[in-house]
Amino acid sequence: MTSSLTPPHFYQSTSVTKITNTSSLQKQKSALQQQDTVDYLTIEEPLEIVIEQELLTGLETSSVYVTMRTPGQDIQLAKGFLFNEGFIDSDRDIVAVKHCGPTLPPYQLQNIIKVTLNPTVQWQNKRAQRQVSGNSSCGLCGITSLQAVKMGIKPIQSDLTLQAEQLLQLETQLADHQPLFNQTGGIHAVSLFDRNAKHVITMEDVGRHNAMDKLIGYALEQQLIPLNHHFIITTSRASFELVQKSARAGCALLAAVSAPSSLAVQLAHDINQTLVGFLRNGRLNLYTDQDHRLHQGD
Repeated sequence: MTSSLTPPHFYQSTSVTKITNTSSLQKQKSALQQQDTVDYLTIEEPLEIVIEQELLTGLETSSVYVTMRTPGQDIQLAKGFLFNEGFIDSDRDIVAVKHCGPTLPPYQLQNIIKVTLNPTVQWQNKRAQRQVSGNSSCGLCGITSLQAVKMGIKPIQSDLTLQAEQLLQLETQLADHQPLFNQTGGIHAVSLFDRNAKHVITMEDVGRHNAMDKLIGYALEQQLIPLNHHFIITTSRASFELVQKSARAGCALLAAVSAPSSLAVQLAHDINQTLVGFLRNGRLNLYTDQDHRLHQGD
């Protein structure tokens, strides 16, 4: 006998959508059992970043980026993106930042962030190196050359030292700082720690690069840049763009619970960043560590 699955009903919060009457199938004793259940989904919506600047020729407005993101910390995302792309060098380059545009269904969100820059900031040449679209999985979409990715990244100088055992212990505590993942199971997180392994902030987003932009934007606001006395743990793989973004902020050590890519390892080596992968289940892989920041034992 064939039966149809009941369509769900949706209820929305800031970053998560609740679904009731979701049909769940589970195999038990060689038969599929159907039951209604409650599920939560991570919201994914577009965000457009617009730069506004008062010049001698008048007020100029330009759209510089569109990304698919999880709503929440949009202002920090915009600031972090502009910093990581080299459009700005500090929070002082920004005069104002705010949501604008129509409030759109189904989540009643404004999906445009307008950033007003100081008239002295020269950012226009950066736009020529990037097109204006990206998705939730790639933070480098639109970059016109790999060489452009390295622009503005200086070799990291840091006296940070860390015990490997500290990293292993912190990995087991990441879930304590991931409320959205604990609800949905479908979102990335990046966590910032100081040199004493004290948790500073965790940012979550459907896009790992967006989560990193949110974290860097927060660090800009708190005047923590450069992050050469901090380290970051990400719940995703160590992709090239995460190395690039964290290195732009001067982060001395990046650890990921999954694998790095070959380009990520190459870039981390070139800019003297310690890179850790497969940080999970009581183990880790060390890929780059020229300055011997990570130690085993006392």
